[in-house]
Amino acid sequence: MAKNTDEKLNIQEAITAFVKDDISKAGINLFTVLGYDTSLQAPLDDKTYEEFKGNYIENSPNAERFSEDKAMTNEWKSIDILFQLTDNSFSGQLQLFDSKLDPLNPQSYLCFAIELHGNEYTKSQIANITREVNKLFPIPIFIVFKYGEYLTLAIINRRVNKRDNNKDVLEKVTLIKDIIFAKPHRAHVEYNELLCQHKKIHRFKVYKLYSLFVFQLLYWELLCRWPAPEKFC
Repeated sequence: MAKNTDEKLNIQEAITAFVKDDISKAGINLFTVLGYDTSLQAPLDDKTYEEFKGNYIENSPNAERFSEDKAMTNEWKSIDILFQLTDNSFSGQLQLFDSKLDPLNPQSYLCFAIELHGNEYTKSQIANITREVNKLFPIPIFIVFKYGEYLTLAIINRRVNKRDNNKDVLEKVTLIKDIIFAKPHRAHVEYNELLCQHKKIHRFKVYKLYSLFVFQLLYWELLCRWPAPEKFC
């Protein structure tokens, strides 16, 4: 019981750290507290949309599909790449050649942080931003949003195109929306704790080869099957 209490307190402290710390520092710390390996990093220097556009959008084969209007890039206060999460991140077997991000690694996620200028955004607006960013990469992009007094975590479902196995189809965006980081709702803390607990259980007791696909399925399962505040979606 004491261990679970400590975990909840650590998660709550990691969420409230978004009050004083910048989104990049606080975001990496949150996932570190949850037990994930965040060492594979390649942060943007200026953390601006223009830098992101020059480094990633213009070099993406799907650049023409990206809509600045739908992505609401005029609302972006900052954007950063927090870390890459790979199968090796779970197994603890990072090699020397795994010293930089590999956006083409199919067994991985990239975690982004986007801070917005406004105080409130709708589910559709956050989902549209998430969808547009994911269009640029062949691997899933998990996004931590910060705006006003809120945090929102976003992930998108991807599947293989039935007509072309070399292409993905972006489906539903799932959100943990409007976490008040100064005083997080108990259910928000417990959702993050469950994500942490499920990682530990499946890493050490169930799966010999931990799959990032399992990570995503667990995330969806938690969102769909556990009671939550109204702002979960």
